[in-house]
Amino acid sequence: MPVAIKRLPLYVILVLLGVSFLFPFVLMVLGSFQKVGRAIADPLFWIPDEPTLYNFQYIFEASNFARWIGNSLFLTLVPVVTQMFLAALLGYIFAKNGFSAGNSSSGR
Repeated sequence: MPVAIKRLPLYVILVLLGVSFLFPFVLMVLGSFQKVGRAIADPLFWIPDEPTLYNFQYIFEASNFARWIGNSLFLTLVPVVTQMFLAALLGYIFAKNGFSAGNSSSGR
């Protein structure tokens, strides 16, 4: 039996899982182009009757959205950059200087 036919059930399961994971995201994006009342009344309606950008306009004008994005970027980038710097520094130190567990971690 060909390998592709053996793996067919796996591929079907993976495609179904992929669709089930993407469904809420697609629903959220399509819902963002609907009027608020319409999205609340029928949240599973796929295609907006009258697509609108009002929701995006509202969030930029009536809230401090830029500040929220800035805070999120700061709280994400500072630890990531710090971790990368420290990991590179530690890797350099381990590469240049021997350490007691050096051979045991490589599996030799």
